[in-house]
Amino acid sequence: MKLFKKKNKSENILNEDLNKLSDSRYKKLENGDFLKFLTLKQSRSFFFMEIMDKLFYLLAVIPVIIFILWPITALFTKSIFPEGSFTLELYVGLFKENVPIIVNSIWVCILSTVLAVIIGTVIAVYTSYTSKLKKRLITLLLMLTMISPPFLSSLSYILLFEKRGFITADLLHLNVNPYGWHGIVVMQTFSEISLAALILIGGLTTIPFSIIEAGKDLGSKSGDVLWKIILPMLKTSIVAVFFIVFVKNIADFGTPIIVGGNFKMIATEAYKGVISYGEIDKAAAISFLIFLPIVFIFFIYRHELVNSNVMGNFSEKSGQTKEKVYELPKSLKIIFGLITLLFAVYMLIQYTSIFVSAVTSNRGNRFHWTLEYVEAFSFTKIPSLVRSVVYSLIAGFVSSFLGVLFSYYIDRRKIRFSRSFGFIAALPYILPGPFFGIAYILAFNNPPLLLTGTGAIVVLNCIFRQMPVTTKAASANLYQISSLAEDAARDLGTPKISVFFRVILPQLKPAFLVGFINTFTATMTTVGAIIFLITPSAKVATVELFNVIRDGDYRMASVIASLLILVILAVNILFSILVLREKKVK
Repeated sequence: MKLFKKKNKSENILNEDLNKLSDSRYKKLENGDFLKFLTLKQSRSFFFMEIMDKLFYLLAVIPVIIFILWPITALFTKSIFPEGSFTLELYVGLFKENVPIIVNSIWVCILSTVLAVIIGTVIAVYTSYTSKLKKRLITLLLMLTMISPPFLSSLSYILLFEKRGFITADLLHLNVNPYGWHGIVVMQTFSEISLAALILIGGLTTIPFSIIEAGKDLGSKSGDVLWKIILPMLKTSIVAVFFIVFVKNIADFGTPIIVGGNFKMIATEAYKGVISYGEIDKAAAISFLIFLPIVFIFFIYRHELVNSNVMGNFSEKSGQTKEKVYELPKSLKIIFGLITLLFAVYMLIQYTSIFVSAVTSNRGNRFHWTLEYVEAFSFTKIPSLVRSVVYSLIAGFVSSFLGVLFSYYIDRRKIRFSRSFGFIAALPYILPGPFFGIAYILAFNNPPLLLTGTGAIVVLNCIFRQMPVTTKAASANLYQISSLAEDAARDLGTPKISVFFRVILPQLKPAFLVGFINTFTATMTTVGAIIFLITPSAKVATVELFNVIRDGDYRMASVIASLLILVILAVNILFSILVLREKKVK
């Protein structure tokens, strides 16, 4: 209180002096009075900018506490205080009743994760050490699959391989059952191969060519270079990919519901607990059961990352500028190339089946072209698509700005408890989407923050779920930006918040754009985190997609999936053009 009184008193004195000088503006000012006027004006401006700096600091930190830490705390509290008193009955009951489901979830997710990592590694190695044209084409295909709506793989799987599917029924005349645990494994594997491959391609680009060249100079054959040099140096990236893919698979409730048949998994039980039975207490406990193996694998990943210093002594950049002439052994080149080709062909068939299914019909076993499903969508579900675009644009801009601002205060200004705040802000990145959605229901279901049933809770969930990506991108950029310009601006008397907007923010534009594209795409395609927050009168396109697939309306699902792909692709291309044009101007 004394501090604020002193500040108010100082400000009042400044205002009185300025008013006195202003009243004498028609009088001839002495040199001393004029300098005093300028000094007081600058002091007032600096004082105002210091206040703005404190406000932006609060804007960066307080939302992280309210919209990340508080929901997670509310979820944990609800699981151990279901009726207001402490009890572990929910967890005891879950372990007694759902042990087979927990075991099923773990081994299915591990199997699909291992398969995705192995195939992704094969594709990444082949792509990294093949011709430039092939590398560009494969990377483009991988990027296309990354911006696809959810359940696309499951939808195409049903269209192609169900009992009346195009491949099984029309081409091969087979009567097979695609549903069950094998369907879950296949779909989760193909859904995550692209992500695994892209991350590992990035890891391979960091391996200095000088190490590969040294191995060859010492007489190592191409196969030995791959198995004894390249793959061991890729270990940290592989561990990271395994962690990310496992988190996504164990939190996936849509794929088991669509192609799992009667095979139950823990994530689907959490979904049914909220949607079908309204058992929010049980769903909270299930969410923490999902959370535990994720945390375990996360700490394994952190341990590997900290203790792995394979490339710590190789910081030279000369190897990266050389043309990589390493070639895979002929046998591995053929095998890896064949696996990559089969994956590419399946992805092309998948997308083709979706687009064709949207404008065709096979009623009466007669194939014909039609626009009836597109017209039905325009009359009934176009508001959902528009709502998705609006939510995604808002989430993209807000999440990117908050992520950049938060990174500035944590990494550059080194505020108090910066490590704790950084850990809290990163939690949504390792938490399953349904976990975060249920947490928002519990946290914002009562005053003073009564947000349940509004569009704001959906947008806020998407903003803070994707903010860690922008934060990490901005942190990486800040480490590469010299502090000399920032120090010079401060030495010249520039307020701290002005330094951020005039010096730091323009240099963080790449991180802002990465954050926007990621958040926009993720919000357009998300369903797990928001399906519990959507009201029937305010659905988004991905929830509509999930509902029509669940109801068996696959043609309408194809229309929704096709439109989502076109919108997301258009926005990504537009921003890419803007970025490239800006680079050319520079």
